[in-house]
Amino acid sequence: AALLFAASRAYKHGDITADLCIRQIKQQSSKDSNGQLRLQDAVQDCLEAALHTFNKEAQTALLTAASYGKLFCDDPDGYISDMFVERCRWVRILHNIRQPEVGIPLTFSQF
Repeated sequence: AALLFAASRAYKHGDITADLCIRQIKQQSSKDSNGQLRLQDAVQDCLEAALHTFNKEAQTALLTAASYGKLFCDDPDGYISDMFVERCRWVRILHNIRQPEVGIPLTFSQF
């Protein structure tokens, strides 16, 4: 997830290391003995981290990283895309509940 986050930041700033980070994640995927794809895991980790933070800027950065990584995932059944939409919806709900007008500092675990 850290490499994906770094790749997203690098891409935002027009740095070529974004491509290198994605390639490194994909190379780790092909060497993974468990057969799990690290890029999809990194996207899922960024989505989960966004749900567990209260900081709006951090949430935005994590969702941007997940969105960037999602572009490089092989997702024929749409699982990652559906998960992304669902998690964004949850982040939006939690953010609105935490507003001072509502005043419920609800965590994702309590949600």
